[in-house]
Amino acid sequence: LISYYWNRRVLSEAKDWRKQIDELKNTRFSDAAQTLKKLSKQKTILSRAYEEHYISRNSYSAGIREIGKLIDKVKNRA
Repeated sequence: LISYYWNRRVLSEAKDWRKQIDELKNTRFSDAAQTLKKLSKQKTILSRAYEEHYISRNSYSAGIREIGKLIDKVKNRA
């Protein structure tokens, strides 16, 4: 009787842990994907602004460098 309830409890806890781990994986990857998408949009906007001569070359270079660093950090985290 004790063995039955113990096994039942272990299976229940294993299922809960598996569920929590899956939620963490999905949340983490979706956050990273959203962040990468947002950074790539910002990179596109920055290059467009540079092409239209709204910003200087120095500002463009600094912005691209910073966005590149952020993308690398997000990719390493994911």
